[in-house]
Amino acid sequence: MDAISFVLGVQSRDLRSSEMRDLIFCPSGTAHNSAKLSARATLFYIHEDEEGYEDGSVTRFGRAIAHDGKGEYLVNDRVVPFAKYEEVLGSIGVLIKVRIFLVFQSDVESIARKTPKQLVEMFENISGSFELKEEYDRLMREKEGAEQETVFAYNRQKGYKSERKQLKEQKDEAARFDARLRDKARLWTEFYLWQLFHIQANMEEVSSTTQNLQEES
Repeated sequence: MDAISFVLGVQSRDLRSSEMRDLIFCPSGTAHNSAKLSARATLFYIHEDEEGYEDGSVTRFGRAIAHDGKGEYLVNDRVVPFAKYEEVLGSIGVLIKVRIFLVFQSDVESIARKTPKQLVEMFENISGSFELKEEYDRLMREKEGAEQETVFAYNRQKGYKSERKQLKEQKDEAARFDARLRDKARLWTEFYLWQLFHIQANMEEVSSTTQNLQEES
């Protein structure tokens, strides 16, 4: 377990030692600072094709410690920076930071004590979605901004509809008022004509009566 954890990049604090050189086996009678002492572990990863069969290619992951505690990482026997080592392991699904490939005894107790929020963060780390956090937050801000603009546009359109309805009602009311004014004018005209007709009739009647009286006298 320690050898697998070691070659997969687990730090010394998780390997029951305070320093990396404590992991080097020291034979009886050999000084702990002897230059002859070193440790190395190599993991062979056999690649498979899409159907799950071995395709013949192998990637070798190695980690070594010198007698002074200095370590180095190797991919196919070539020394690489830790970032590159981590990247190559990540390409086969081994995420060093989240340790989804190893479960230590303390991990079980630690997980049991986690809060719901901490569990969510742990699952995000395991799934690798934490790498998309900045992009997610940016898109979330854009989404919220778009929603606010949509609500604003909807309320503005709603206001326009209300104003258009109010203007239409005012226009209809003005049209009805104009119609009433025309009706009023027409009725007054008919009334004045009726009066004139009766005045004319009365005048003719008076004139006829007057003429008859004059003739009789």
